Amino acid sequence: RVNPDQLAKLISMVESGKINSLSGKRVLKKMVETGESPTVIVDADGLHQVSDKLQIVQAIEEILDQNPLQVAQYVGGKETVSNWLFGQVMRKMRGKASSHIVKDELDAALVDLQSKSGT
Repeated sequence: RVNPDQLAKLISMVESGKINSLSGKRVLKKMVETGESPTVIVDADGLHQVSDKLQIVQAIEEILDQNPLQVAQYVGGKETVSNWLFGQVMRKMRGKASSHIVKDELDAALVDLQSKSGT
C-alpha cells in the first residue's frame, strides 16, 4: 500500500525535522494500514514536531517548578536526575518536542540553577 513517493516523503519529513522518528514510525504503520499519504496522516493526527524554543522553555520551567525535590537533587550533585527531568518535559510536550532542543535548553536551565546555588 505504500508507494515509493509516499515513503520518500515520510523520510523527508523525518530528516527535515517536521516530525520526529517516533512519529515517523507511527505514520509508516498507519500508511501501511490505510494507504494514506504521510502528510495527511501527520496533519490529521497532529504529529508535527515542536521546535519553538519559547514553548519548550516554558515547559521546562513548569517541570522544574513542579519538581523541587528533583531539582535539589540535581543541584546537590545527582546529575542523573536530568534524564528524569528530560523525560518529564517530553511527557508534558506529548513526545512532540524536538529532543535536541529540550536537551540543550534543559541543560542550560540546570547549569543556571547550579550556578545560582553556588555549587
